[in-house]
This record gives sequence, C-alpha cells and structure tokens, in this order.
Amino acid sequence: MIETAEPYVFWESSGWRRVEIYTRDSPQPAVTLAVNATDATCISGDDRTFMCHGLHELVLHLLSPPQTAKIE
Repeated sequence: MIETAEPYVFWESSGWRRVEIYTRDSPQPAVTLAVNATDATCISGDDRTFMCHGLHELVLHLLSPPQTAKIE
C-alpha cells in the first residue's frame, strides 16, 4: 500500500490517527505515520503527503473500540 502511494494534496478536517509500525527486533517504532479519513498519509519527519488507498479503514479496523471512541 505504501509502496504504491501517490502524492496527495487534498485535506479533510477529520483529524489524524498516528500509526506506529514496529519490527520484531526493536522496542522503538521503525516508522510513524499520520493518516486521516481521506487516506492522506504523512511519514514522520517528511513534509510530503501521500494517498494510501484503504489505510485509514485498515487502521480503524485494527484499533480496539476504546481507541476509536469520541471524547466529549
């Protein structure tokens, strides 16, 4: 998904979800991504934004319900 990402400039005020990706050999994340509802994706430390089709839906699917609940 990330390998085939394309540059992206559309932005929706949906907020961002932070996604930390770990490898088995490190307690620190190998990369940190920010993903919003339009599938716009930023890599931590990189100013560019990419379109990763389906990533936001995948992130929401993998989160447990308390992490996706709205705080009022």
